[in-house]
Amino acid sequence: MRSVWWRVALLMGFFLILDDKVSAHMSIAGVRPDFALAGLFLITMRDGAAVGAWVGFASGLFIGVATPEGLGARALSLAVSAFFLGRVSEHVDIGSHVVVTILLILMGVADAVVFELAGNLSSPWSALARIVTVHAPNLAYTAVLTLVLVVAFGRRFLAARGVRRY
Repeated sequence: MRSVWWRVALLMGFFLILDDKVSAHMSIAGVRPDFALAGLFLITMRDGAAVGAWVGFASGLFIGVATPEGLGARALSLAVSAFFLGRVSEHVDIGSHVVVTILLILMGVADAVVFELAGNLSSPWSALARIVTVHAPNLAYTAVLTLVLVVAFGRRFLAARGVRRY
């Protein structure tokens, strides 16, 4: 069991470094991919809801240390969205690229809603405006990059879940 946690920690650490160092260089018109969300998506799809929630919470704390204004909100949003994704993915066939894309978009929307509502309790309308103007374009960019990762590494990565169609 210990080697599984080390593998998950190294993989998520890799995605957090990508999120911190590489995503700024990949921005297109101010839209940046969220590699932390992409890595959390892959880990949750492979290892399930409980592991995803713990990794999401820890990743949110690490991200929050770098940007202190959203310390608790980012940890909460990543944990909730990973748990949500893990529970939903247990009941659907994840062998289709369309299903994987829909699950990623649902996870991103859950992350954005929880993050904005936890961090901005005074005005839900401004939270909705930020979800539409900031989070939605970032989520679209992240979805494309994650789908490329799933296509490239899906067969090997998701074999632990019993998915054989990639």
